[in-house]
Amino acid sequence: MIRGVIKNGLETISKNKITSIFFLVLFLSLTAHLLVRNKHYQECDSSLVYRVMYDFPYSTMPFLNGVSRGGGIALSQETASSLVNNTIVNGLLKTSLGDKYNESKKETLIKMLSTDAKSPFFYLRSAVVFGIIAAGKYIPHFIQSAFILPFSTTYSFGHGLFYGLLSGSHTSYQDFMSRTISLTLILFHLSVIFVFLTMRRLGVRPIPATIGSLFMLFSITLYSYGYHLGSTVWNFSAGVFFLWFAVTQYSRCPKEVYLRRIPWLAGILVFFSYVVVFYWTSFLFAYFFMQKKYADNKTFFKEACVFLKTQTPAIVLIFLCAFLFYPFGQTPTESIKSLSDVFSFSYYIILNIFSFYNKSSVVDAVQFILAVSLIGIGIYALSKNREEKERTLAGSMIMFFFLILFVPVIIGILSFGPSRHILFIVPFLFVLAGIGMNFIFDHLNISYKTGIILIALVALAGFACLSLRTNDAFDKTSLIKIDPSVNHVRISGCSFHLLYKNWGENRTVEMARSEYRKGDTYYYVGEDTLSGIPLEKGMTADVISTKNVQTGIQFTSYSPEKYPWDRQNGFSAITFRVVDVSI
Repeated sequence: MIRGVIKNGLETISKNKITSIFFLVLFLSLTAHLLVRNKHYQECDSSLVYRVMYDFPYSTMPFLNGVSRGGGIALSQETASSLVNNTIVNGLLKTSLGDKYNESKKETLIKMLSTDAKSPFFYLRSAVVFGIIAAGKYIPHFIQSAFILPFSTTYSFGHGLFYGLLSGSHTSYQDFMSRTISLTLILFHLSVIFVFLTMRRLGVRPIPATIGSLFMLFSITLYSYGYHLGSTVWNFSAGVFFLWFAVTQYSRCPKEVYLRRIPWLAGILVFFSYVVVFYWTSFLFAYFFMQKKYADNKTFFKEACVFLKTQTPAIVLIFLCAFLFYPFGQTPTESIKSLSDVFSFSYYIILNIFSFYNKSSVVDAVQFILAVSLIGIGIYALSKNREEKERTLAGSMIMFFFLILFVPVIIGILSFGPSRHILFIVPFLFVLAGIGMNFIFDHLNISYKTGIILIALVALAGFACLSLRTNDAFDKTSLIKIDPSVNHVRISGCSFHLLYKNWGENRTVEMARSEYRKGDTYYYVGEDTLSGIPLEKGMTADVISTKNVQTGIQFTSYSPEKYPWDRQNGFSAITFRVVDVSI
């Protein structure tokens, strides 16, 4: 099937000039991004991926502990100590971890096991962690990575699998980021292709489909997350692939084959993105209610049960994925506090998804009005044209998708705010915008020549804005220069990428949780603004110099709220000499 899709795609490109133009622009965009991938700044939730994969298990156990508190089983300190000091367990940890495992690490592990009651998932996943430690040398790196990442972060098994395939057990930070960012940038561009193909299958003509897809290609927020190793690009890539498959295969293969493939696709994709569950659920409602009308409740429930049986692979795989990997203890941090938040958040969500340029409030308003107008017209066009089965399926999926999302948002288990966590909705919005664009072209009788001019203008504007954004996103920490007298570098917050920077020889580099020595000079640096020297009790120091470079540039083009994971492109640093450390 995949070979046939590629063959048909290549034939379509060769026959259609507009499609050829679209793929040319896409290729130029991918090339431009790949050339600067090593210069783009990183925030902690992206560089964190390398940190947890190569600091295993010390970054894993705190995460499992954090998302497993509340209810469940509690170990006494004596039991935890006895378990960790068991001859077999202790020997295993020493043999596997070597010099990394010391008395301090042991005490931390005991405290973690004996503090608060833990859910059964903590003990299950901890057992897997110890299994990986025990058999580490016999387990391929990419398999280890596939388990380590979801056990250490909110990211998925599939992320770890592919990041592990692109790296080795001793890959440097620079090589790891270069390879994996190449993958996420390719994923972003593939998602644009599938949005384009979905539009075409829904009857959108080549010119409006190209313009609508270019809106996605040059969205600041979306392509910025192509440089981020977190779940964002995986979420909307998996979502648009599921949408494309559901729409394009609806009339192309027999019903039995279609209903056999959909659950397997959903069950596989959920290992790459948990939010695929929303896409699959919206499909279930859309497909089921499209089939027939039911005379009574008895018939309805009987047919529903028969239909759900066809989805058994998806149900089994989704529950398996949740059982093994989903971090049940996580809670949303974006919350709606008032009615004004609904309007404010909606405004910035739309801008984050559609904006090319974010340095003018007037341009912001124009981009918002254009985006909302296209989406609104797209909804109207879908509701009026119900003759084509694919359009009916897509329209029903969109309706049920947002109805389903409404429930977890209202009860507070799903975030609604202008952050990366809402970006998994983008495939539906761009498909609607493309349909709206097509409606305008049809009713205004826009000529072929005018369409070509519009494509050229959108592409030129997109590349111009991309050039500006590339300059803004150039990693400011690469410009750091430190005084030759500095003996130690201390990293504050979660600026993990700074741990792997070349700070020169004969300098210790650690996170800022270390002791200070009298007479030594320290360079204390992080992404957040520092209010002063991080003095410990009984410590005095002389400030040698300070540096504060804050640009306000973040991965999301608009962030009116200060979210804990957001880090801007910049740094703050203090160089100081320790005068006294007496207690």
